[in-house]
Amino acid sequence: MPQHYSEEDEVHFWFEAWKFNAEVSVVSELMQLQPTKVMVAGEPNFKHPPGRKNHWNLWTFDSPLPMAAPTEEHLEVLISVLEPRAEAIATLVEVHQAEVGFRCVIHYRDWTPGIRFSPDIMRRLGNLNLAVELNLYLREEEA
Repeated sequence: MPQHYSEEDEVHFWFEAWKFNAEVSVVSELMQLQPTKVMVAGEPNFKHPPGRKNHWNLWTFDSPLPMAAPTEEHLEVLISVLEPRAEAIATLVEVHQAEVGFRCVIHYRDWTPGIRFSPDIMRRLGNLNLAVELNLYLREEEA
């Protein structure tokens, strides 16, 4: 059953590697991808109060789909990009002590959308040995 979101709902879905003991450029080279976002340990973290620094390295690759696309479609696209890079992901974990996985944030307005992953997506996800973290947030009504 397909997932339906209102026009005001947003799905942000990405793959990330964090806490690795290498330069972020090493991750880009291993993955043969340009990251969407990087954060370097010890550098200022602009999302937090002034003076706060990043605790660890972070490298992300976002889904290229529009934010209104169903959750499973985002995950399917990202899995398709990462399957040929399974060995690189294993190297990140084994050699560079990275933590890796998928993150999804859904901002919804009127109702909590159903989230469904097909058996095929679950099998492919398991083959990559990656977890998925889902975060749901109800949008506040604007005054």
